[in-house]
Amino acid sequence: MSGDMTSTREPWSEGSRIVNRSSKGNLRGGDALVRRSAESPDQSPEQEHGAQDASVLGRIAAVSQPTGLYTESTSPRRGSIREQGTVAELPHEGPAGMRPGCSATCGWVIVVGAGESPVQGEGPQEPSRERALGDDRPAIACRIRTDCERSMTRVPDLQQRLAQKATECPQHRFGHLYDLLTWDSVLDAAATRLLANKGSRTPGLDGLRSGILRGESREFHLARLKEQLRAGTFEPMPVKRVYIPKKNGKMRPLGIPTLYDRWVQMALKLILEPIFESDFTNFSHGFRPGRSCHTAIAQAHNWTAVRRRHYDWVIEGDIQGFFDHVHHKKLLSLLRQRIRDQRLLGLIWGFLRAGVMEGQLFKRTSEGTPQGGVLSPLLANIYLNHFDRWFARRAMLANQPARDKNRKAGHANFLMVRYADDFVVFSNGTKEETAAFTEEMREWLASDLRLTLSAEKTTITHFRDGFDFLGFTLKKTNARGSQREVVVTYPSTESVQRAVRHITDMTARDQTLHSHEDQIRALNAFMRGWGEYFRHSSAKRALAYVSSHAHMRLWRWLLVKDTGTVGQGYRRIKAKYYDRSTYTWKVGNYRLMKLASMKIDYVRHHTLPHPYLTGQPVQDAAPLDPFHVTWDGATNRRGNDWTPAREQALEETGHTCAICGRSDGVEVHHIERYRPGRANRVENLVPLCHEHHLAAARRNSEVSRQLREIKRQLGSGELGAVKVARPVRGEEL
Repeated sequence: MSGDMTSTREPWSEGSRIVNRSSKGNLRGGDALVRRSAESPDQSPEQEHGAQDASVLGRIAAVSQPTGLYTESTSPRRGSIREQGTVAELPHEGPAGMRPGCSATCGWVIVVGAGESPVQGEGPQEPSRERALGDDRPAIACRIRTDCERSMTRVPDLQQRLAQKATECPQHRFGHLYDLLTWDSVLDAAATRLLANKGSRTPGLDGLRSGILRGESREFHLARLKEQLRAGTFEPMPVKRVYIPKKNGKMRPLGIPTLYDRWVQMALKLILEPIFESDFTNFSHGFRPGRSCHTAIAQAHNWTAVRRRHYDWVIEGDIQGFFDHVHHKKLLSLLRQRIRDQRLLGLIWGFLRAGVMEGQLFKRTSEGTPQGGVLSPLLANIYLNHFDRWFARRAMLANQPARDKNRKAGHANFLMVRYADDFVVFSNGTKEETAAFTEEMREWLASDLRLTLSAEKTTITHFRDGFDFLGFTLKKTNARGSQREVVVTYPSTESVQRAVRHITDMTARDQTLHSHEDQIRALNAFMRGWGEYFRHSSAKRALAYVSSHAHMRLWRWLLVKDTGTVGQGYRRIKAKYYDRSTYTWKVGNYRLMKLASMKIDYVRHHTLPHPYLTGQPVQDAAPLDPFHVTWDGATNRRGNDWTPAREQALEETGHTCAICGRSDGVEVHHIERYRPGRANRVENLVPLCHEHHLAAARRNSEVSRQLREIKRQLGSGELGAVKVARPVRGEEL
């Protein structure tokens, strides 16, 4: 029998002549027929066509095991078929006259055997046909186009069907999800989202860049990856590990998978996220579509701002090295609660066990998920959702009468807000009860999820002392002019100090190489991002402080830029660049923005709907970080004429390398070294692939020798003739 069939024996209505499951028919596992009855001559041609063309329904909605109708039949090989009532009495949708639905027990299905043909009795089916999830129409009527325009509308429809099935049937386990990875529409949508992600530009161990997914080469790589997935020969490669600085001065390991691995992980995310999004709790906000740091802060504020809720103690929780200590077997067991497709689970297991490369050293991964991978945030949420469910049961969040009774008995109640591996727990009990609950959480995480609460970052704080969460400070205090207790939210002291240090570094003496316009544009870009993040709180004073610091630092930078010293010339610089009408610095058409003028907009938390059931396109969730890890100075360091000159040089050579003729990852190299203030002449530019561009920087390389020869002819005025005469491919330019 199908995996959806439960032990329920509730019969359907007699009018449709669909028999009870308990009948003693000869229906074999996975075989049922949808045919036109001999007693229904008034069937429409569309229904007849749907019945005769049922051979394409061999794997109808096999992806989600859709629920619908269950009929009894003897084996078609024996030639006897039990009569079935007309489908006119059932909900209609599509030529077959049937619409899938989910009963209360989730126990009824229509299944057509993979080896049977309702027309001739037996024969091959079409298991790889792309069709609507859970739709009983023939595949010809709901075939999916594989072009880019159709894929962007088809994949959201697929995700909506997956989310609807997962929401209506919480105990349902999905099968045949691996087949979705071979759909052109899914792979095409995954490639489009991958190109929109800035992190995809960094190559992995294979050296492939995301640029190969643009243009005509995209079809080649899509067909290649699709063939590997269908044949089962695709194997994840190890990830390249790099380290990035953290705000506390330590280094955070970051994994960079190969391009194909990121591509497949994005396709997996498109399929799995709608399913597990139906299971996630409403107090989890990290790396989820439609949620962000602001929704987490708003929920924490609104839950504790109610005057009748006296939450005085806060547990600031942090899981030590979470992404490096995810237990693989436990994660697979949590995935199996929703997924029963062994091929898909095996592919995820391959990603978890692929290993990492640090330089030339390979290291096996027995635990953890590579932080930086496309699929890692979703797997982290699936893993921690087990913790969320335990907390919901322990805190009786779904039983308000029990919470009221518990509070009247003098015991503490708890609330939690979680963002990734950072969470805060609010307690309305005593400090001793809060400490006991902290130890209870610590023991449960260690025994069930094999995780450790950070002893350094997990603290118990009184709400009136304030606590920091996601860059904000939340604190209970008395309202002005009254003794009414309120909760205020504002940028934390550490966030303000980091912004001040960042602006100081941007306006240091060694940054005077950049132009006046570029410096103002860079400062505005940073301050606008920082202000947009923190303006959803009581941040008026913080915005004014950071804006004043930027104003004074730019004054100092202009002084060093124009005079070379900070000892004199203050009045002259102010008279030259200060705009008295707007009270800010102005150079040309650029003005330094004033953070204090940004509008304060408080985010009010409300019940967030299921992102895949709203009918609106879902955007990838991304963390909001107002700080840049590094700053490379001006927006355009090579001048305003760099972009058009670069595009013209690429057009002349057809976007191919001048040495090897490759078209992927082409970069533009200056034959004569570029210096600020000099024009970017097209004759001085040559397109090179990434490997030859690196070789051009080595003085004794063959590529460098050829470029020096061109540079010699550049001074004699013969470069134009050489550039036209040189071959596009070959050993020499």
